[in-house]
Amino acid sequence: MGQNKQEQLLGGTLTHLSKISGGTVITGDITSDGDFRIDGTVNGNITTAGRIVVGAGATVTGDIRCMAAEIEGTVIGMLYVGDILSLKGTAVVKGEITTARLSVEVGAVLDVTSCRMNTENK
Repeated sequence: MGQNKQEQLLGGTLTHLSKISGGTVITGDITSDGDFRIDGTVNGNITTAGRIVVGAGATVTGDIRCMAAEIEGTVIGMLYVGDILSLKGTAVVKGEITTARLSVEVGAVLDVTSCRMNTENK
């Protein structure tokens, strides 16, 4: 994927991008200061000061803590997003959501026990 396409997906200039490709399964917790794109499977918690993109075929089973997130795939767990959480039409989210701003496209599936709007980090 070219730099311009990556910048479009992740909303700006990338300094540190980690990618988990389709067909890859990671078991364990991940901590990072940079941005993540997940197209595979993660079984564990993810914490980053950056942005997370969960691709259309991806699955994350665990809690996600980040500054911004774009979900196209499946997330099962707690989503704590400091700024904006964008749920695309193919997204499936099961668990809890805490975010400052929320964008939901038609077709997204939300099976959540709570959705809290939190502006403390803004």
